[in-house]
Amino acid sequence: MSWRDEFWTLVYESREYFRLLWAFLVLMALLSAITFAFGQPGTESRTIAYVNLVLIVGLGAVAIGLYWYAARRQREP
Repeated sequence: MSWRDEFWTLVYESREYFRLLWAFLVLMALLSAITFAFGQPGTESRTIAYVNLVLIVGLGAVAIGLYWYAARRQREP
């Protein structure tokens, strides 16, 4: 078995951790939304909220992509 097959098998077997990661990302998005709602425009907290939003979206996209591709590979004969 090649290292790629082992990697995707490991990713597929750790599906329950993707749910935990997704819950964490949703919590962080909610906290960033609260910062956007109550923070003043042009402050450091708003800048940090923008950085958090970029990190949340990026990590979420990577996690969804990994999960989808690993599940697709697992279904292939």
